[in-house]
Amino acid sequence: MVVGYANKLHREVNLDNARARGIPVLRRCSGGGTVVQGPGCLNYSLVLKIPEAGPLTAIAPTNLHIMQQLCAALRPLLGTKLTPVVRGFTDLAMGERKFSGNAQRRRRHALLFHGTFLLDFDLPVIEQVLRFPSINRSTAASVRIWTS
Repeated sequence: MVVGYANKLHREVNLDNARARGIPVLRRCSGGGTVVQGPGCLNYSLVLKIPEAGPLTAIAPTNLHIMQQLCAALRPLLGTKLTPVVRGFTDLAMGERKFSGNAQRRRRHALLFHGTFLLDFDLPVIEQVLRFPSINRSTAASVRIWTS
């Protein structure tokens, strides 16, 4: 599992359960909530130049711009059954179910934007190793986004 740079480990992670399951706990350079990694969790990263103008010049517009692009890319894969939407500042959801969390790290001329997609993750593991506030009850049911 990977903890955001500003998060308090003892408030985010049930370390005893993580150790018992053999899940390593790492810290990343970007913000955001703690993410449990494993089969069924797809990670992606974008490294982008920050232009002098446009949506990538500030944190909130960058989040919205990239997540809208992700939604647009997912729609043809999902057909008409499910519609991905941006929810909050850093989440993607289908209906009330969050399936993606995202974060960024910025420097003067470039940014790292990264996130996860829950495809078919073992969700009970999340409840066993994360503590509130990182655990999001809207993630309480698996969302398989790849259609057959």
